[in-house]
Amino acid sequence: PEDAARALSLCLVLLDGGTLTKEQLDALATQHFDGQKGRVFWPLRVALSGLRASAGPLDIVAVIGEDKVRRRLEHAIELLQS
Repeated sequence: PEDAARALSLCLVLLDGGTLTKEQLDALATQHFDGQKGRVFWPLRVALSGLRASAGPLDIVAVIGEDKVRRRLEHAIELLQS
């Protein structure tokens, strides 16, 4: 849960600079999680969809928009930290 909350918090920082891209998320995985992309993409997928199996997180971002993405990330981080 701690790593997931950290990954989602870092995604929020990226979101502040604009929309999330695959390149940004890959770089985040490289810089903070020893290149393990799943440690970024899986928490993001679950936070955005509420499901373990869903469309890709970037596809979800494109559909639901930045405001909903931000709210869902903040909510997921809150749940993980409680």
